[in-house]
Amino acid sequence: SSTVSWARRCVKRQSQSRVAVLTLTRFKLRFSMTSGVMEDAMRNKFRRLYMHSNAIPSQPKTVQDCQPQFDELCQHFDIPEDLTGAEKLEKLRAISAPDLCDAIMKLKHHTFRPVTDGVFIQPGVFDYYRNGSFAAEFKKRGLRLFIGEVRDENTLYAVTNGPEANVESMKLQVSNYYSPATTDRLLRHYALPDSTDKQEWQSVFGQIIADGQVRAPYRFL
Repeated sequence: SSTVSWARRCVKRQSQSRVAVLTLTRFKLRFSMTSGVMEDAMRNKFRRLYMHSNAIPSQPKTVQDCQPQFDELCQHFDIPEDLTGAEKLEKLRAISAPDLCDAIMKLKHHTFRPVTDGVFIQPGVFDYYRNGSFAAEFKKRGLRLFIGEVRDENTLYAVTNGPEANVESMKLQVSNYYSPATTDRLLRHYALPDSTDKQEWQSVFGQIIADGQVRAPYRFL
């Protein structure tokens, strides 16, 4: 269909966006570790925010949860296992953005997201929402948030590294977005196909991720 064709054309742009998110996240972490806080002058530059497709649906993975992804990325670029963590990072930072973009869609753990590291993202992020602190910060700074989503959120997810027609593959792809515990809880709420039709499995996968990444957290906000 024309929608699926459009979705496939977006895959490459999405991989580039993931690299941008990874780069921005690294900058934020470095900034936070250096200064600890953001100056009020910097905070006050923002007044209106636009969120189009995606929010935070659950506590981000821990650093430990992401270790297999880091190891796979190093292996893909032939970075020796016996190097220290700092040495591995140094070699990864020397890789060009185009090479990183090209690698993303070849990885099993292909979705790079911020992690709960206790520096930039703290544990208990949803307590911040529930106890009113999030809303209080918005009010304090005079911020406005415009939230939107597209009609076919699930279509792009379904065709971007969708699962093979089996449970293990489904768990792997869902776990690209969520921690192992959250993945197990999510899958209990969806009826998985009993067929070997890959498109059926991809369709359910697209629904799961669209619900988790967009529909539920947007309505929660």
